[in-house]
Amino acid sequence: MSKKPFEQRFWERVSKNGPTQPHMTTRCWEWIGTKDTHGYGQLRVKGTMTLMHRFSYNLHYGEIPNKLCVLHECDNPSCVNPNHLWLGTKGDNTRDMERKGRAYHPRGISNGRHTKPESAVRGETHSSAKLTDDYVKEIRNLHAGGTSYSQLAKRYHVGRSTIVRIVKREAWKHIK
Repeated sequence: MSKKPFEQRFWERVSKNGPTQPHMTTRCWEWIGTKDTHGYGQLRVKGTMTLMHRFSYNLHYGEIPNKLCVLHECDNPSCVNPNHLWLGTKGDNTRDMERKGRAYHPRGISNGRHTKPESAVRGETHSSAKLTDDYVKEIRNLHAGGTSYSQLAKRYHVGRSTIVRIVKREAWKHIK
């Protein structure tokens, strides 16, 4: 028994009678096959799960350049209509998500660490902390005395950017 070609398997799971979006001139082409937890269509191709909106874009417009996302103008994750799909960076994807009010992660002053700062785990009590409060004080004093960021990073076994953030008080702000 031979397997059906992938493109045929794709079209068997597309309904061109999907919903219409107020700002769109054409209907969504709804993926009616398997979907992931976020509602994106998926199908196994050569042992790998493939996202169907990306496959549809590739099928209709050609290869997707490396590191680019396929975004939905219609905001319907199961839509595979190529007229509703466009390419963008991860930053474009985030801005589009926020503009449409779908941000998954709280930002700004409504975030818990802003409304209840006393509940935030800070400094050496944080489970992944490599430094202690005393080391942070030493780092600031040594840098003020002329020790370079790179020397401090080697001495305390952390990245140079960590040292810069500590000295500039962007990190470990609670240590005076």
